[in-house]
Amino acid sequence: MLSQLFLKNFAIVDEQTVTFAPGLNVLSGETGAGKSILIDALGLQLGDRADATWIRHGATRADIQASLTLSPSSAAYQWLLAHELLDDELLGDELLGDELLGDELLGDELLGGAASVDSVCHLRRTLNRNGKSQCYINGIPVTVGMTKHLGELLVDIHGQHAHQSLTAPEQQRQLLDGFAVHHDLLTQTQTAYATWQQLEKRKTQLQDNDQSLIDKKNLLDYQLDELTALNLQPDEFEALESQQKQLASASARLDLSQQLQQHFEGEGEGLLAVLQRANTLCDKLQATDDDAQEIADFIAQTRIYADEANSALAHYINRIELDPAQLAEVESRMSALHQLARKHHTSPDALLDLTQAIADERDALTQSLLQLQDIDKQIAEAEKQYRQAAQALSDSRQLAAKQLAQQVNARLDELNLVNAVFDITISATRATASGVDNVLFMFAPNPGQAAKPLHKIASGGELSRISLAIQVASVSQKTDATLIFDEVDSGIGGATAEVVGRLLKTLAQYNQILCVTHLAQVAAYADNHILISKQVNDAMTTTHFAYLDEAQKIAELARMSGGIAMDEKTLEHAQHLRQNALQFKP
Repeated sequence: MLSQLFLKNFAIVDEQTVTFAPGLNVLSGETGAGKSILIDALGLQLGDRADATWIRHGATRADIQASLTLSPSSAAYQWLLAHELLDDELLGDELLGDELLGDELLGDELLGGAASVDSVCHLRRTLNRNGKSQCYINGIPVTVGMTKHLGELLVDIHGQHAHQSLTAPEQQRQLLDGFAVHHDLLTQTQTAYATWQQLEKRKTQLQDNDQSLIDKKNLLDYQLDELTALNLQPDEFEALESQQKQLASASARLDLSQQLQQHFEGEGEGLLAVLQRANTLCDKLQATDDDAQEIADFIAQTRIYADEANSALAHYINRIELDPAQLAEVESRMSALHQLARKHHTSPDALLDLTQAIADERDALTQSLLQLQDIDKQIAEAEKQYRQAAQALSDSRQLAAKQLAQQVNARLDELNLVNAVFDITISATRATASGVDNVLFMFAPNPGQAAKPLHKIASGGELSRISLAIQVASVSQKTDATLIFDEVDSGIGGATAEVVGRLLKTLAQYNQILCVTHLAQVAAYADNHILISKQVNDAMTTTHFAYLDEAQKIAELARMSGGIAMDEKTLEHAQHLRQNALQFKP
C-alpha cells in the first residue's frame, strides 16, 4: 500500500508531501490543476523513462520519494528480501534525504503506521538538469530496471488512454494472461521456446561451418599425425643438444688429451721423468745439507700431483668415444625437430606442447561435428517439450477466456451496455515465446449483430467502458498491488458513472485504489478525497494538495457536478450522492 509520496521541484510542485489511505483515494480538481502530476511522478518513481523537462522551472534537481507498506508474504517483500534490499537501519535521514524531508516525516505518519522496516519500502528517484537520474530502494542505489521490476509488483497503473491500447492483439493476450494468473505456464513456455530456438540456431551455425570444420579437422589430423610420428619426449631437444655437443667434439678432445699425455709420459723429456730426476738430485742435496729438506718435500708433493693428474687423464681418454654413426643419428633427429618447428613457427623445445594443443583443438572440432549428427534429435525433443508447454498454456487460456468474457459481460450490463456481448477467441498461430495462440477480443454491441474484432466495431465510449470492465475483472484478486485509475471514466456520465464509482469502491475492498476523476458520481465513493488546485504566488504557479473533511467533500462534489453556479439544489444533489455512496455495501 502506498503510504506517502513526496515531491520537490517536480513539474509545478515546489515541495509537497501527499499521504494516502487504505481503500479508495480520489484525486479531483479543476482542469490543469495537476491531477495527473502525482500519477506521472509515481510512474517515474517506479521506473518510467525520465528527462529534465519534469524539473520545476528555476530548479536544478527534482526529487521524488515514496513510502509503501508491504506484507511479508507479498511478492514485492520477497523480491526485496531476495535482492538484500531490506535494511532495518535505513529509517532515518540518510534514507529519506534530510535536506528534503526533515525529521517531521520520519515517524508513524511516513511509515503509514508501520512498526518496523520489514513492512515498509522506501523508494527515491532524483532527476538532474544534465539528464541523469538516480534510483534508490531503501537508500541503496539501484538500476532503473530493478526499480521498474519492483514497481510492477507494487503498483498497477491504468492510464486514461488505456482503452486505446486495448485493440492491440499483443495487449489483449497480455490482459488475458494477467487475468489467468498462469505465470508458471508462461515461463515454462518461454523457457522451452528459448531452448528450442537456441538449438535451431546452433544447427544453422554448425551447418554453415560444416565443411570448414571438416577441412580444419583434416588439417589438424595431418598435423597431429606428423607430430605424433616423431614420438616426442619431454625435454628431448635439450638432451639432444648436450649429446650432439659431446659427440661432435670427441675427436678434438681425444687429440688434445693425447698431446697432454705425451707431456706427462714422454721418454726423457716427459714431466714424470723430469720430476723423477729432480727427486734423485734433491735426495743427494739433502744428504749433504739438512736445510734442503723443505725443497725435497715440495718436489715429492709435485711428483704425487703429477702422477694423479696423469692417471685422471688416462681415465678421461678411455671415456672419449668416437661414434660417427651416433653423431649422425643425433644430428638427423635434431634436424627433423628444427624442420618441423620452422613449419609450425615455433621452437623445437615447444613441439610437445604444440602437439597437445593441436590434439585438444582436434578433439573440440570432433565434438562439434558429433553435435551436428546428434542435434536433430535434440531439436525434436526440445520442440516436443515446447509443444507440451504451449498446449498447457493454451488450455489455461481457453478456460480463462470463458471466465473473463463472462465477468466482463456482467460488468457491461452494469455499465449500460445492455445486450452487448464481449467474447474472446483463441486461434492457432505460429510458435512464439508466448505460445501458439492468437488472442482476439470480439464485440457485438447490439442483439443479432455478429461479433467482430474489437478494433473494428467498438466506439470510443464503448472501448472506454469495456476497458474498465476488463481492468476490474483482471485486478479484482490482486491484493498486493496499489491500483491507480487515471481518468479511466472519461466519456462516461449519468447512471453509468455511479456504477463506475461502485465498481471502484468494490475493488477498494481488496486493493488500495487511487483514482483521478472529474465525475462527482465516482468521487462520492471516496474513503480519502484529495483536492488538487493551482496557486500563483510571486508570478510562480504551484500545485497544492488538500485533504477534504466530510463537509469539504460535499462542497467538492457540488463543484464537480454543478459547475460555476453552486446553489442549494447543487449542494443537496451532492449530499444525496454522498449519502448514497456511504450506504453502498460492496
